[in-house]
Amino acid sequence: MAITACRVAAAVPRACRLAGPRAQSTVSISASRLKKFVQAEINYFAQQSPQPVKLAQILKASTPTEVASLIQDRLPIHFATRIKHLESLPGWERVPEITDVRQILSDSFRSLRLLEKVEDGNDLTNLTEVIGDVRRRHKKVVPLLADAIAQLRYDDMIDESFSNQWLNSFLAARISTEM
Repeated sequence: MAITACRVAAAVPRACRLAGPRAQSTVSISASRLKKFVQAEINYFAQQSPQPVKLAQILKASTPTEVASLIQDRLPIHFATRIKHLESLPGWERVPEITDVRQILSDSFRSLRLLEKVEDGNDLTNLTEVIGDVRRRHKKVVPLLADAIAQLRYDDMIDESFSNQWLNSFLAARISTEM
């Protein structure tokens, strides 16, 4: 049974709905348990192979519901993969800018995963709000990464070649989800 949506009041989860035959059942979980669950989902999603979201896919999604489904299916995989990419940097935990970017990505992943799955006829207001929050939150990512990589290079934890390759990989993956 997978948790598909949570009602959140004042940023504290109160009840999560279960998917499956007991779709109307609710369970209460603590914020710390939800955090562990989200981290487990990040680990799981990061193992999947992220496919770039192509312009043709976006154009083919002819209804708002199809676009919403594309967003909810693809973006969490991309965010989880980027989180693991950040964690591949040596000493990432000691660089505040990297931990900030990781938190931005984790918050975005969590927000998307806690949304109710959009189906035909559903109101898209919650998804629209989450996407707006994600876009505002992610505006800080590139400057934070630039500062972080500069700090790692200054501390001789990575060299220029590695930093260029790492940033190229991270930013190229980011392009397809920014559309």
